[in-house]
Amino acid sequence: MDLLFNELSIHGQFPDLSTFRAAVDRVMTMRRLTTRFGRELYCHRNVANGRVTSEMTMPQAVQALDPNSRRALMSWLQRQGPFWEDARLHSGDDYLECIRYDGEIVTDTAVGEAAYCCLHGRDRGLVSMDPSDWLFPLVPVDWHADDDVRRVDVRNYWDADRLAAELDGAPPPLGSWTDLEAAARNRCPDLIFAPDGFKPQLRIHFSWPIRADEPLCVVYVGPKITKR
Repeated sequence: MDLLFNELSIHGQFPDLSTFRAAVDRVMTMRRLTTRFGRELYCHRNVANGRVTSEMTMPQAVQALDPNSRRALMSWLQRQGPFWEDARLHSGDDYLECIRYDGEIVTDTAVGEAAYCCLHGRDRGLVSMDPSDWLFPLVPVDWHADDDVRRVDVRNYWDADRLAAELDGAPPPLGSWTDLEAAARNRCPDLIFAPDGFKPQLRIHFSWPIRADEPLCVVYVGPKITKR
């Protein structure tokens, strides 16, 4: 399970800078946790432009952080990422709404992307600021596709201890072809795999980033090109 930072959880709600600093510390602690478990905490580049208090924007509030915290936060949000919009699955034409807030449209947000990923077989969760209006463990989202509506509850974290327990119990990320074979045979019991189906260690070269509204071009399938 990878995680997306919920930029909607920054909505000018912080009463003062000390509350904002404490919330940033909690999020950065959860980011370190995801890295420790071999996962990623994705963000959106525009999150650095959010409003922290009724009178202060993110760039202004960040200046109140100590130098090390300021550098770590801005490096993540502006340079290092990873940024979920670089490989987003849902498009701006998808209609996604959070039913918790009377049908708030969450297309083009981390909430919408995480929900769309979960509905299409990719396990994604959210990390939200505390305090915020998003402190509920499951975020209910409806995806409207033609005449059909599909609902999914996206897991949402704002407490490092709860996140650590979830990551500790989650299957480890795939790190080899052997891991992939074991996972594929376990998760797809109705598929028949050839006994040597995972033996050749084949390379697949394709266009990147993968986007829901653009074609995926596979340009090579075969042995490692640099193989001697």
